[in-house]
Amino acid sequence: MGAFVESDGYKTYENPDELRKIQILSTLLMDELDRVCTELGISYQAYGGTAIGAVRHKGFIPWDDDVDISMFREDYEIFLEKAPALLRPDFCIQNGRTNNYFPAVNTNLSLKGTVCVPDEFMTCPLYVRYFYWHFSL
Repeated sequence: MGAFVESDGYKTYENPDELRKIQILSTLLMDELDRVCTELGISYQAYGGTAIGAVRHKGFIPWDDDVDISMFREDYEIFLEKAPALLRPDFCIQNGRTNNYFPAVNTNLSLKGTVCVPDEFMTCPLYVRYFYWHFSL
């Protein structure tokens, strides 16, 4: 995802501006998710580091570089069915249903024209080719 080093078990970016750009992109993705979910009348929840960041830091955990969102299965299926028609043109949904090469079981809301590859997939040539900036549902 970027040049970072391990520090006390946490990822630390060599350039803090890079992490901040990632967090700002994540906010754009969250805004789009919220807009579409509101229009569809479905709910979602923050969990993991995103929930901790919202409560403890009133935003992101200082070293966090992703967004963790969950939905109830019924809402998730409605989202997958109807959201693509409602998303602004610079966003897309990626998962195993939309991309045969998607190597994970989650769904990503992605911003077209950006690339973000989690460290665990850096050696997977198919993942690098098909991955946009995202957060997982």
